[in-house]
Amino acid sequence: MRIEAVDFFYLAMPEVTLEADGSQDALLVRVAAGGLVGWGECEASPLVSIAAFVTPRSHGVCQPVEVSVGGEVLFSSKAMA
Repeated sequence: MRIEAVDFFYLAMPEVTLEADGSQDALLVRVAAGGLVGWGECEASPLVSIAAFVTPRSHGVCQPVEVSVGGEVLFSSKAMA
């Protein structure tokens, strides 16, 4: 099956403070392939992660992440141990 869609859902507290607390915002990721849907959380800066996925091409070796994963084949829908 091939990756058909990757969708992001950005969640944040009403006010993000300077506290060293990673739970103030989050990025949930939904991936669809072959009629299956999987959910996960990105453990990185949420807005930077979205930007890296959709940013326009800069040059030949600077491509958005979407180019690397869109349409790629998933070999198994089972979680890896």
